[in-house]
Amino acid sequence: MLASRFDGNGVRWDYCIDGHPTEGLSHWNEVSFDGSEEHKWLLTPEEIASITAENDIYIHIVGVNYNEENLYKIDIQESAGLPSVLYANDLENKLIAATPVMMWKLNENDPWTLYKDAVPDLSGDKTVTVKVAATGTRLESKTEKTYTFTTNTDPDTRKYISIDHVGLHAFSTQADSQNRYAKYAIDANLNTSWHS
Repeated sequence: MLASRFDGNGVRWDYCIDGHPTEGLSHWNEVSFDGSEEHKWLLTPEEIASITAENDIYIHIVGVNYNEENLYKIDIQESAGLPSVLYANDLENKLIAATPVMMWKLNENDPWTLYKDAVPDLSGDKTVTVKVAATGTRLESKTEKTYTFTTNTDPDTRKYISIDHVGLHAFSTQADSQNRYAKYAIDANLNTSWHS
């Protein structure tokens, strides 16, 4: 999408997604808009699938030469990967520290679902596979991780209180500089800790 300063103007621009922006015009795909149109272009699924961190995306306004100073580069980066504190809490039936940009599926042939759209039901005997979705200028993660959940077999005499029913009322101190917050004392995640 072009900046709003181009609104109301007819603009022709082109883009390059194969990593060879200065090797001839055959690498460029031109689009044009009149002054009444929004200067916005959606890449095809095939084009999106071909984008790599090595090639980046280049944008150029038609009418000026293709020198470096006239090319706008969208720096595509590899995925940051799954959160290091991700934890499968079988008692909670939750993948603790899952983020909205993660994707999940319960079966190999299922489509991927974003956590921001739905959270998987992990009660009972389930296996969930997760990875990070493409977002902003970051690519989808190449690696996946699988977690196993089991049916709760605790007797009625042993009650487990879910973190959905526990809250932090107050705390005396926490180690902010080490990211060891008081809320981590009750987040049901063995990968985090509270430190005073």
